[in-house]
Amino acid sequence: MVKGAMVGTQETLDSAGVGMFAIADLVTAVDALMALERDSTACAAAMSRCRGAAHGDGDGMNLVAAIHADLDCADMAGVAHRVLSRGPAADITVIRAVLEAAAAAADRCVVECGRSPHAHCQVHTESARRAAGSARALLGGLPA
Repeated sequence: MVKGAMVGTQETLDSAGVGMFAIADLVTAVDALMALERDSTACAAAMSRCRGAAHGDGDGMNLVAAIHADLDCADMAGVAHRVLSRGPAADITVIRAVLEAAAAAADRCVVECGRSPHAHCQVHTESARRAAGSARALLGGLPA
């Protein structure tokens, strides 16, 4: 790698060892969860600047519930991508729990933000769908 070049997820996980997952699946999930953390935070911030019918009343959304869903999602996605990045000594019970929590939080955001026509909600909804799918793909590969 060139000195000063940005290190990507693939290089980071290769250097730490991946443990129980195929590297490609793990990279996909970690990248999706990092994007979800960012997009959830951005969507919550955008909604916090909305007033009345501009967001919430007119599009069938409960603004407070949607902001809470976004913040919960950002937290769960952040925890999940950090736990997944720790390498092969990670506890499978913890991995399962954080992946399930991240997928559940993402699903809630799909419902909350999926009703809104706003660009930030549309970006967030797609990010949440992608991350939930990646989390569930990893869950499907875990031993029972």
